[in-house]
Amino acid sequence: MGGCEAVLSTRMHELRSLGVDAHIIFFEGGEGEKLFEDLGERVSICQKSVDVEKKLSALKPDFLLSLDTPQIRKYLDNSLSKIKYVYEVHTTYPDGLKRLKHLSWRGVSAILTPTHSHRELILSLLNGKIDCPVEVVPNPLRSDFSIYPETPAYPRPIVIWVGRLDPHKNWRMFIDICQNLNSSGADMEYWLVGTTKISPVQKARLWEQIKKAKLSNRFRWLPFVQYEKMDRLLSFAAASGGCLVNTSHLESFGMAAAEAMANFCPVVVPDVGGFPDFVINGETGYCYPPGNTRAAVDYILKSIQDASARSRITAAGYQRVHDKYSARIAVLKLIDTLQNLANNDYSRGQYP
Repeated sequence: MGGCEAVLSTRMHELRSLGVDAHIIFFEGGEGEKLFEDLGERVSICQKSVDVEKKLSALKPDFLLSLDTPQIRKYLDNSLSKIKYVYEVHTTYPDGLKRLKHLSWRGVSAILTPTHSHRELILSLLNGKIDCPVEVVPNPLRSDFSIYPETPAYPRPIVIWVGRLDPHKNWRMFIDICQNLNSSGADMEYWLVGTTKISPVQKARLWEQIKKAKLSNRFRWLPFVQYEKMDRLLSFAAASGGCLVNTSHLESFGMAAAEAMANFCPVVVPDVGGFPDFVINGETGYCYPPGNTRAAVDYILKSIQDASARSRITAAGYQRVHDKYSARIAVLKLIDTLQNLANNDYSRGQYP
């Protein structure tokens, strides 16, 4: 389970609460199924092309949105030509962005991105190759924005990192940051919330880096945390006096950081991708120059040691993500965008 699964689950539940008849198709199952199990027949896993075609023919949807799933195009034949096809681009992985340049954009009614910075990236990549609007539809956060006043105290601040253990998420930089913090004499713990899908070789490399950095007695790896418990974990880190740190090379949004801010946990993130849309340096969080370990360490220390700044930033951060990304606000923006597409035929061609 990752950010896309969280976005789709929150979106589907909010659409249902608004009375919108929305359905979702996956090409394969996995851990993420848990986030959709209460949606019944609104969710389908179609592993065969004939099942996809039957499902689309039965539903006859007004819109088909595909989230980083270009292969759905082959199911859009003449019998489904009345469907407005909307392509959502969330990926920031180099291979995924490279593939965008080679896709056929004929018949696409619109492209959606989760942040303004990602929109600019997509426009630059597809310069001259598209003839449709590129709109920003923010990712929705779960609407509860839970606050846990009963969260127990913890003896030292927790610096937490959430993400897949792959090179793009740059987990090794997190180890470097922790090593620098530890060497400075800071009394902290370092928690890495990663994925269960990790090979024995990758696991060995992780522990090798932890031991090399002399962090064994202060480091915890949580391979899996149930999604419904992430809020409580982030609130726990906040109550400890800690913060969330991100080290990704690029993010189209930055779901873990936004969720941390929704739980009054300060964030320290690289000044890349979608982060500047909601992390304003020194106001709602801290943005360090990409790859600058020293700057990241300084901001982490400030977020933990400067109580006045911490209180001001966490309050402002909570308010910003609440006002921009609460489930109702984000999903109403999606509906409004689709309504505009329905009223204005932006499509520049028909499906083959």
